[in-house]
Amino acid sequence: MTAARVEPRVAWPRSVVAGEPFLVSVDLALVDTGGESWPFEDEEIEFTCLLNGGRYFRVEAVHDASVVLHRFGGSYGPAEFVVVARTTSGRHSLRLTPLTSHGVVMGSVEVPVQVGPAAAEAGTRVVKLAPRAWSNAPVPVRGLEAGQVAEIFVLRPGGLSGRRGSGYRVGPVCVLTAAHVVAGLTASVRVRFDADRPGEWSADAHVVLLSQEADLALLEITAVPPGLPTVVSPRYAAMPEADAGQPFSAVGFPQFQLRSDPGPAQIVYRDSYLVRGTISVLSNRREGTMELVVVPPAAVGVAPERSPWEGMSGAAVWCDGALVGIVSFHHRSDGIGRLAACRVERWYDSLSSAELELLQHGAGLPPRDELALADVTSTSNQAVVFAGLPDDLPLRELADLVDALMALPLLRSPNGRSLLLNSIDPMIAAMSPRSPSLRPDLFGIVRTCLRYRGTLDQLLEAVRLLEGPSMAMERVDHVAGELTRRCGHDTSN
Repeated sequence: MTAARVEPRVAWPRSVVAGEPFLVSVDLALVDTGGESWPFEDEEIEFTCLLNGGRYFRVEAVHDASVVLHRFGGSYGPAEFVVVARTTSGRHSLRLTPLTSHGVVMGSVEVPVQVGPAAAEAGTRVVKLAPRAWSNAPVPVRGLEAGQVAEIFVLRPGGLSGRRGSGYRVGPVCVLTAAHVVAGLTASVRVRFDADRPGEWSADAHVVLLSQEADLALLEITAVPPGLPTVVSPRYAAMPEADAGQPFSAVGFPQFQLRSDPGPAQIVYRDSYLVRGTISVLSNRREGTMELVVVPPAAVGVAPERSPWEGMSGAAVWCDGALVGIVSFHHRSDGIGRLAACRVERWYDSLSSAELELLQHGAGLPPRDELALADVTSTSNQAVVFAGLPDDLPLRELADLVDALMALPLLRSPNGRSLLLNSIDPMIAAMSPRSPSLRPDLFGIVRTCLRYRGTLDQLLEAVRLLEGPSMAMERVDHVAGELTRRCGHDTSN
């Protein structure tokens, strides 16, 4: 008996005009059922249709890239794609690949199109493109999805110690992570999602792309369990070259998140950690990374020879709802309040054309000329930089800043001020003349920061993160800006 198979039913114009959008409609039909009306256990089967335009076409799903077949015959409707030919003339092909919800590829077919100065077929349906980043994968969504955050386990042969890392599922069968997490000899790589949650699942994976230069790896999951929600690729964006810190978020599995289960089994596990902070794009330019400024936990129970951020490598960095980088390094000399992340826009310089094509197909990365900038124009995101303040400012010049800091609830208690000092350069806590009274204590902290270059900026960044948006925090930023304009001097020479 012949096995049932899924056959694509594609409607598209055979000839199109370069630069003008046209519609491709994809439906699926079950054929060769061998007399069975419905050979599956489930009443409905969902497929994701990937339409790859390669370098000749730009492709975007109109609503959803999935087609659901049901046992009563047919589907609930086709998947539709808006396509624009990039090239001026010639005969080129789109490639259609249906995937099951398990990530199994159900074959692949070519969709030939003649591109010319005038369309040969009339009645082509023209659809306006939505203002959204392009992707060959299903429709991108905005922002971090908790169910797509991956915990990565690497076993190594010969008794070598294994590795832990973080990652993000960027397609039906693909996970992005840092290259150094999976580099070298490995016995196995496994990914886990939603640990100890009702939807927990894990699977083996193998490396399909590894770039040491970009510190980027793409993993392919060998078998995705049935019944999982359809995964869509994220929106990607580049960070603008600006001197203002921009907010970001990331979720990973750092070393300091080790926990002990209070139950009789005394299980030790590593929990997820949501980190928020600001991106300093102009830091680490020679290295090619961007600096992530964070407030570390008040207590870090990690051995001195190890980084508390071990395991965070590979976590996706988000700004403006877009994936803008991957956590890469923790430079110990920066303190525990700084991380480095590889930037998405640098991938285009570091990766080969074949590697970029693989990212486009598996992770939904757009072509270089269609990578948008993250929207960081909000005035609430602009941070004051203390440029060129002398280290011997008289107390009267600092009085307004200290008064504004005193109004913050965070700093009114000794514990709040200790938490703040633990979040910046430890030299400040060691060298500040502390006082039990609030006003003298803050004067001492600020004066000490002036003597150590960059630490007053660290102080205010930490205050912003711990305090959050408020009228009092806006007052601090306003006073800090006035102080810089009044007493700062040009440091460019």
